[in-house]
Amino acid sequence: MEGNEIIPVANLKCDPLLIGSLVHEHGVFPGYHMNKEHWITACLDDSVHEDLLKGLLQMSYDLTRKK
Repeated sequence: MEGNEIIPVANLKCDPLLIGSLVHEHGVFPGYHMNKEHWITACLDDSVHEDLLKGLLQMSYDLTRKK
């Protein structure tokens, strides 16, 4: 990323099989300060398509909720 602008982000738990392709999406990065095998960081500045972000949020919830 370029510049020094502060951007809101969310760390989201993710299926490890999807991380490799997701980090190629605009606004999605390996988990910042997290285990990069299970977490991604998504920018919340409208750079990630809304439908993708909703799906990532749901997946993270499903992977972290108590069963």
